[in-house]
Amino acid sequence: MYKRNELQLRVGIFFASASLSGAFGGLLAYGIEMMEGVSGHKGEYITTNQKKL
Repeated sequence: MYKRNELQLRVGIFFASASLSGAFGGLLAYGIEMMEGVSGHKGEYITTNQKKL
């Protein structure tokens, strides 16, 4: 069992990291959406190694 102050810290870190990951995911989605010149079949491959698969 955690002490009261330890549990508060753990739960606070959990919810803060969830918020930050949501914000980062939104920024990543925006960046992918705004990529110019990469469309359709060319945009499927993130790395050149995936083309060989």
